[in-house]
Amino acid sequence: MSGRLIVFVRNLLIACGLVFPAAGFAAQLTPSQTPLFISQGVKHNVVFTMDDSRHMDLEVLFDGAAYGRVDDETLTTWLGNLIEQTAPTFGSDELAAFKAQVTSQLIGDAAYGYLFETSLAPESSGVRRYNGQRLNEDYLVVPPINAFGFMRSSAYNPQYYDPSATYEPWPGAAYAAAELGNPLLDPNYSLTFDDAATTAGAELLDGFTSVFEDGWCAVAEWWAQWGIGEVPEFCLATYPLAETRIMPFAFSGGIGEQLKIGNQSLENISTVVTEGLDGKTSLSSVTSMGLGCTAEQLTLNFQDFVGDGVQDVFYQCVAYTPATYFVPVAEGSFRFKADPLALFLDGSCAAPDPALYQSVIQDWSLENSLVFERPGGGEFEGTLAPDGRCLEKVRVNEDRIYNAGTEYERTYHQELQNFSNWFQYHRRRHQSVRYGLGKSLQSISGVRADLVTVNDQATDVAMLDTSDRSTGGDFESLLTKVYHAYDGVPATNEAPLRGALDFVGAQYKRTGDGAPIQYECQRNYTLMYTDGFATDYESESSTLAEIASRYYSDNLRSDLPAGQVRVPGQCLDDDPDPRLDCNTNLHMNTYGVLLGAKGSVYGQQIDGTLYNSVDAAYDNPPVWPDANTVSANILTYQIDDLYRATVNGKGEIYNARLPSEISEGLNRALEDIDNQSGAAAAVTFSSATVESDSLIFSAIFNSRRWSGQLAARGLNSNNGRLVQDESGSYIGEVVWEAGARLDDRNLSASPRDIITYNPDSGTGVAFSWDALTTAQRADLLVGTDALDAAAAEDLAKDRLAYLRGDRGSEVPAGPFRIRDSRLGDIVHSAPVFVDRPGMGWPDVPPYGAEGARYSDFRNSDAISARTPVVYVGANDGMLHAFDATREATGGTELFAYVPNLVFSDQPGQGLNYLTDPAYLHRYYVDLTPTVADAFIDVGSGDQWRTLLIGGLRAGGRGLFALDITDPDAVSEFDAGDLALWEFVSDDLGYVIEPVNVMLTDLGSGYEWVAVFGNGLDAPSGRTGLFMLRLEGGLDGTWTENSDYWFYEVDAGPESGGMNADLRLIDLDADKLVDRIFASDLDGRIWAFAYDAATDAWSSAYNQKVSGTDVPVPLFTAPSGQPVTSAPMVVRNPYVQSTSQNAPNLLVLFGTGQYLSQDDVLVTPATQSFYAVWDSGSSALTKADLLARDISETVTADGLVRNLSSDSLAWGDKNGEYSGWYIDFDTISGERVVMVPQVRGNTILFNTTIPPTNDCASNGASFRMFVDLDGTDPGRQVFDTNGDGQVNSQDLVASGFYFTGGILSMSRILGNVMFDNTAGGIGDLQDFTNENVVDFGDQTLRGRLGWRELISR
Repeated sequence: MSGRLIVFVRNLLIACGLVFPAAGFAAQLTPSQTPLFISQGVKHNVVFTMDDSRHMDLEVLFDGAAYGRVDDETLTTWLGNLIEQTAPTFGSDELAAFKAQVTSQLIGDAAYGYLFETSLAPESSGVRRYNGQRLNEDYLVVPPINAFGFMRSSAYNPQYYDPSATYEPWPGAAYAAAELGNPLLDPNYSLTFDDAATTAGAELLDGFTSVFEDGWCAVAEWWAQWGIGEVPEFCLATYPLAETRIMPFAFSGGIGEQLKIGNQSLENISTVVTEGLDGKTSLSSVTSMGLGCTAEQLTLNFQDFVGDGVQDVFYQCVAYTPATYFVPVAEGSFRFKADPLALFLDGSCAAPDPALYQSVIQDWSLENSLVFERPGGGEFEGTLAPDGRCLEKVRVNEDRIYNAGTEYERTYHQELQNFSNWFQYHRRRHQSVRYGLGKSLQSISGVRADLVTVNDQATDVAMLDTSDRSTGGDFESLLTKVYHAYDGVPATNEAPLRGALDFVGAQYKRTGDGAPIQYECQRNYTLMYTDGFATDYESESSTLAEIASRYYSDNLRSDLPAGQVRVPGQCLDDDPDPRLDCNTNLHMNTYGVLLGAKGSVYGQQIDGTLYNSVDAAYDNPPVWPDANTVSANILTYQIDDLYRATVNGKGEIYNARLPSEISEGLNRALEDIDNQSGAAAAVTFSSATVESDSLIFSAIFNSRRWSGQLAARGLNSNNGRLVQDESGSYIGEVVWEAGARLDDRNLSASPRDIITYNPDSGTGVAFSWDALTTAQRADLLVGTDALDAAAAEDLAKDRLAYLRGDRGSEVPAGPFRIRDSRLGDIVHSAPVFVDRPGMGWPDVPPYGAEGARYSDFRNSDAISARTPVVYVGANDGMLHAFDATREATGGTELFAYVPNLVFSDQPGQGLNYLTDPAYLHRYYVDLTPTVADAFIDVGSGDQWRTLLIGGLRAGGRGLFALDITDPDAVSEFDAGDLALWEFVSDDLGYVIEPVNVMLTDLGSGYEWVAVFGNGLDAPSGRTGLFMLRLEGGLDGTWTENSDYWFYEVDAGPESGGMNADLRLIDLDADKLVDRIFASDLDGRIWAFAYDAATDAWSSAYNQKVSGTDVPVPLFTAPSGQPVTSAPMVVRNPYVQSTSQNAPNLLVLFGTGQYLSQDDVLVTPATQSFYAVWDSGSSALTKADLLARDISETVTADGLVRNLSSDSLAWGDKNGEYSGWYIDFDTISGERVVMVPQVRGNTILFNTTIPPTNDCASNGASFRMFVDLDGTDPGRQVFDTNGDGQVNSQDLVASGFYFTGGILSMSRILGNVMFDNTAGGIGDLQDFTNENVVDFGDQTLRGRLGWRELISR
């Protein structure tokens, strides 16, 4: 009987409130979709407004029905809407008769709002308050009979369990999965389903029968231990949701009358007794449920009669399985059980007929005599829905596979667990809202927020910092408010939504201490989570739409400077798109979050337009109903009123059941967008040394309409040295600008060659309608549902033409977004210059083959004379190839590639979004491409080819490879020769940095592979290293351990991922990589080593766990110090290499992240720069390193830094220190997000300092120059006074402050260092900085770069 004791103790703990939910939730990386460096450094305000009315406690939600409830009036309305949509051939008389008959038969005088009998919540001082049980006395529980089956189907009642969904506990707090089969009624209360779903009579009887039952179970368990007999199922662990139960339910109408005549109690008891005979149900259950329910039934019927002298409803005991749901079935047939030849009823599930439902519900017995058969044979338990559709009845009460053959196939325990989670966390409207709100909060980036409930319009909001994720911090406090917002709600609460919205608007107008608005540039939002049924409508009151309009139009704080809120650059147009929020004064944006209910406009398809978004209302303005005129549809009109409020308030309307859409949409709205320009990517040169015809390539963008420029400018030189012109610049005139060349191109006379990838065939194809796959066409067809097929295809083809460069359909001439240029913005993708091969591969095996060495390829006539090209990714969805010569053809686009990776039919994504006039911005092809020469077979035998590997950066997860050996030969007619493959994997996250290419032996001979970390935030949650065969995936498929290898170092599930860029090292001068260094988002540095004996790669450092090698990092930074760039690796020049300190390397890297809005708005932990000595020891930490302290001085040349110079004892690997570090503790938020460089004995890198918490800053940087031992350089290295030379007049310092914005990575040509300023106002020439540097010995001392192949 120990099992029963455990159950008893568990129930006792629950009753005493001593259940401790498990913790666990980690927010995922949400990369910003606009450049962070043009964002202001303020945290915007969000007030979440939650409906805490009594109707939010209901478990049904029917479209078009007042409060979403079920009574004679609302069901009639709902049925009418349903039949008009599904059976429009019904005549008006037929429809009227149908509605009247079905309603009178099913409903009568009843009003239903619940689906599970949990008894009413108790009253306190005359007021009933929520405790997990039913709150509303005036709403009954829908009887669990087949006639009402549609109410237990999510296809008709969106509040009910949907088997295709995976239901989770409320996230971000200590809420665990529900107890299998016996969930809590509410996560904040101790009552379980089993506690509440038992009649008083059953409880009394159970006390008598369980004594005998317990004795029998004890005997049975004892005999079973000796192999004699089996323990009955009822003695084992039980799942109350899956048990057959008998409870009294209220009936009215025709069915109620039938039940009075033909009492079903004996039939129900018979059902349970049958189960008792085979051991499924105990004697206790049979007796207590059967007789207990009968007693309860009599009591309830008597109470109903005594109440008003009329028997309004009739209570009848019904046997049922609580864990039951119904799913529509599109195929099959049905007949009466006693009619095997289907002479009297021959129904088809493929041809739904509402009239059949109308006839079946006439008789209680008929609905139970239907037999349903599948097309291939085999019966299934089912019923009919009011629209005539077949519904399969699924009872989760036996060990089998559920939803077989679907993506959501589950075992018995999995399905029962999913149902239990739904019951505990999602069953009622307020539970759905709390989940949706809590889920959205997990990934809404740094804002100040608070929660108000609609019935509390007296407590001032107190904004909480969602960036404070500490234990007991603001974010935890906000989640607590959300998850407990319905605790103890009284049954008297109504839904004063209008008053609540007005209250929030008034809060934003507060001044003084604690005022929500702190700065003149803050954005201010309200998100109203509700079922939409406002109750404070009056003929003279302001509607939600009017209130939202007022708080959008009025300046909320006239005491602060006006006109400082940033708006999209398109707002500068003469006639900006009306959907854009162009209000520069402080204002409130209104968002609505509904639960699935529809209004007379919202959610309806009217004249071809589906009104489910703000865009739809702008595209085709509807006729709005009067939300104040009392009519039969007045409550439905309140939903339309909320919809209209989101239109007037320049917000959006969402479904609470899709929290990811809410958070993504709000995050997009929170991103600051203004008419700014910037150059985030580094510059590129056409030569490695200064030559007379050298060019410098740089890209900039403008955020007004997100256009891009790629310019080639000359460099002023004399005798191999850069010289300044009269203006003091080393950069000459613009030779060409690719965006202008593309805009001037006559597409009729000179059509573009644009190629994409067909993932079905695994080949490149022309970017044309006929060549696109069905999935790719779906992207271009987004938003055409209201059009007929021909018109939809025409619009899609027009979109395609727009993307190819046609300007004729841009606003106002057509429906598409106006552009300033055909070339989209270029943000993070640095231009890559490619001409004659020059990678330095040796002319020895295994490189190439006899007669086909690298020099043969490099010096061949065709290759040595090929056209120089500059490649760059743009956020117009394309990788572009531009002629990079100084000739007249310079700047001409040779071809463009549209990765299949960028296609999407999801809202606010895909190529279609680029045509949207309300487009804000998102990233597409934003990664700097990698170009490498490799000896591979791409279909015509092994030969040297030049490959480009690109990706999307924050635009998506995936990589693509192109063969660019002969760029002049690329055309749409030979598209298959260009596109080699695209790669996606659940283990691949966001690839933020370029990948590497190397030659290695993976066990079956040497292979050319792309090698890279698996990126950030992979869906699988794992961290590791990828090696992809460049020849892999050519057939469109990828097979692990033959086409690619994945070397896992952390199984997750919530590790951050490994940075894509790596440092490849050749230690033994054999011209092959034998050590790889990687970094990850969790602040770890990993070393991978090649074992020549086994031809295998693995972690260089491991520890034994249960006999298995588990990877160990070389170094781990403190918590809160992510690494988002690759390390640089050099030899340690201060220690002589020996076998005892091998490999004797210094690993140089900085910490910090600059990818999401949180990285701008949240003050992170102090970040650092590290030099870690890899001397054969692993698991190093910051405590193993010597601190180098920063001191700062204001000088005539600006703010400079110096570093402490304490002696550093290297010695052997057991010496005092294994390196050094610098803490950036002088300026809040400073970090390092770029790979450091080494020149001579000097490390150089630029830090990133995001905008400060005000309305003006564009951020700043420090240019850092640090000796390899962590001290100041031993001499002047930087021209601090700007006189064009480095000498004794300049300062010796390790850091120089730059206040003009955030700097890109620096590039050095000759003795001049060039870098770009990431954001600001200006033209092309305003963003490139030029500074003279002098590092003395220009040899790359100790640098072990892979391509240089420097020997030891």
